[in-house]
Amino acid sequence: MTNNCPIDISKMKPLDLIEGEDPLDTKLLKEMAIEARNFIGSHEWCERVEQQYLAFGIGGVVAAFLVQITPRSEDVDTFLWVIVGRLPPDYIAAQDDPFGC
Repeated sequence: MTNNCPIDISKMKPLDLIEGEDPLDTKLLKEMAIEARNFIGSHEWCERVEQQYLAFGIGGVVAAFLVQITPRSEDVDTFLWVIVGRLPPDYIAAQDDPFGC
């Protein structure tokens, strides 16, 4: 990855490396990761989730995940921010390809 990359994934955690501040926080963050994956996967325009990284999270409160999907059509963004927690889940298109930098 170069320094020109607008999204720095170097400090994000892939799903298999998620660790919270304690075992309960870790459990809650992993549950939130599943919620985020299920939320994005439930949309008809999402073929499948390819990669998912935890960008920020407080277990059981809020978590932000960077997700790469395989879309079902060309007009759907490939990279999305997914927010879950004590609010309705939502997503925002990521403007740049963090993996292609």
